[in-house]
Amino acid sequence: MKRVSIIIPAYNAASFIGDSVRSALTQTYPNKEIVVVDDGSTDDTRAILEEYIKSGQIKYFYQENKGPAAARNLGIKNSSGEFIAFLDADDVWLPEKLKKQIDLFKNPKVGLVYSDMEFFGDKFPFKKYSEMTKGFYRGEAMRELIKRNFIPISSVVLRREVFEMAGYFNEDFKRFPIGEDYELWLRVARVFEVDFIPEAFVRYRIHAGQMSHDRIKNYRTLTSIYKKFLRDPSFSQYRSILRARYLENKLKFIIASIFSL
Repeated sequence: MKRVSIIIPAYNAASFIGDSVRSALTQTYPNKEIVVVDDGSTDDTRAILEEYIKSGQIKYFYQENKGPAAARNLGIKNSSGEFIAFLDADDVWLPEKLKKQIDLFKNPKVGLVYSDMEFFGDKFPFKKYSEMTKGFYRGEAMRELIKRNFIPISSVVLRREVFEMAGYFNEDFKRFPIGEDYELWLRVARVFEVDFIPEAFVRYRIHAGQMSHDRIKNYRTLTSIYKKFLRDPSFSQYRSILRARYLENKLKFIIASIFSL
């Protein structure tokens, strides 16, 4: 049975990370390791994790604050599993998640498997992620993925060789203050097929302390992502749809910026 490395980036996550780690530990898939990367927390994150560190239930690494992309990359490079799974420090998994997803990697063309997720916590207009994205896609999903990101990061499991072929998370926090996961999924979809479990095996916590995903930041980041891939020769066959998405988000960014003045 192949090992799954569960990567949990954490920044000032003391209020929730205990729930996150416990949901990883209670996965019914037996061959797993949990790697927590503390991204420069200034709260009690380390104290909450101390019992798990001492008991050897998790691997713990600390770095000065560099953002979630750098934290995930450090976790990947210090893990040993043939598969890599991501879990944000304020989210939780249902027990059968990994077991159900690993079965889909029997198809050698599949490099990434994801699932639906359910929102909980503060009020939110949607119950599930699939309601926001209006559907999931499998197989060669690049064209649909360019239109919108339908892959929630806390649901993702990848083959380790994905990072050798598609690269790691982009750590350029100035260009990609959010959306570093979406930028990677596009690179992955160029070389691998994707698959999904329709059940909501992730519970995504809505709370006031989350990184802000305001409209202006979102449009600016998407504009940067589409502009990058427009310049990439390996994405030439998708140039027309990339250009359309680039122009759409650039216009939205300009309009949102004007009305925020």
